[in-house]
Amino acid sequence: MKPLLVASFVLSAPLHAAVLSQYTFASNTLAATTTGSGVSAGTITNGGGYTLKQSGFNLGGSGPQALGWASNQSVPGSVAEALSQNQFFTFTLTPNAGQQISLTGITFLGNAGADTALARSFELQVSTNGTDFSTIGTGTLISGGTGANATFGFSLESYTAITTQTKFRFVAYDVANDDVTWSDGSWIRLDDITVNGTVSPIPEPSGIALAALGLLGLATRRRRA
Repeated sequence: MKPLLVASFVLSAPLHAAVLSQYTFASNTLAATTTGSGVSAGTITNGGGYTLKQSGFNLGGSGPQALGWASNQSVPGSVAEALSQNQFFTFTLTPNAGQQISLTGITFLGNAGADTALARSFELQVSTNGTDFSTIGTGTLISGGTGANATFGFSLESYTAITTQTKFRFVAYDVANDDVTWSDGSWIRLDDITVNGTVSPIPEPSGIALAALGLLGLATRRRRA
């Protein structure tokens, strides 16, 4: 009976969430500054519709290094319009071969500055197949200085046992400023982008069957008792 009890214990052993990827832009790069064991994190890329300030640019002339945008093109008035104009940034998280990831959440700092007519509403999206995106959170970037004025956090707990590349997409827009032209002095700033979750080996079919037998044996033993 002991092997059956061991199998059920392995199945229920808890995993503790850790940082899977983090972007702090401390070394003047758009690559991840921290990557968890068992995963690879992609460099942040621009959709092409923004003038993307490279990492390390001190928005507003001073302050910490960050990811930022400044543009003199028109502000999109909706997510659909922003996507059609490629106004977004994206990055990926991929489990290593033989590994799977279960996500718990994403957090980041964000603010906006200079003129008020800019894209300060945002939608955060995620895809596990690279084409079909789901919205995991929305918000508004508040104005003021180059410091980190607001912390945003969204749950990712519905994304479990992922074996494929996960793509994140940040889309900025503003209904009130639809088609208003951004001035060169306007900007939005993002920093400390952090994805948390767990990494574990993909279960072998034989291991799954053994664990199931363990649970069945434990249940039978409890009924007899």
